[in-house]
Amino acid sequence: MGNGWRVAEPEADVAARCEGSYAERVERGDFEPLYSNFTPLWRCTLDYILLLPPSPSSSAAEQPQRPQPRWRKLLEMHDFHETCEPGLPRKGVEPSDHVAVATVVEVY
Repeated sequence: MGNGWRVAEPEADVAARCEGSYAERVERGDFEPLYSNFTPLWRCTLDYILLLPPSPSSSAAEQPQRPQPRWRKLLEMHDFHETCEPGLPRKGVEPSDHVAVATVVEVY
C-alpha cells in the first residue's frame, strides 16, 4: 500500500453504511475508523475505545440504579489519503504511526 495503491469501495457499500437506525449502524461497525495505524507498509485498524457498563455490585438490590455512560460524539480523524500519504509518522501531521482515536463520553 505504500506505493499509493488504494482499494476502491463500491458506491453501494458506502450508501449501505448510511441505512438503518443509529443502533443498527453501531452494531454493524459503520463508525469504525478506516485506519488507526498508517505506515507506508502496514495500514489497519488496531486501536479502539471500549465503553463498558458498570459492573454489577454484590448487593445490587440495596443500591440505587446508576446511569450508564453514553457516547456523545465521535471526533473526526484525518482524511488519510489526503493528509497522511505516504505514511506516518510525519512531522506536522502525527508524531506516531498510530493516529488519535477520540470521542466525547458522558459519565455520571
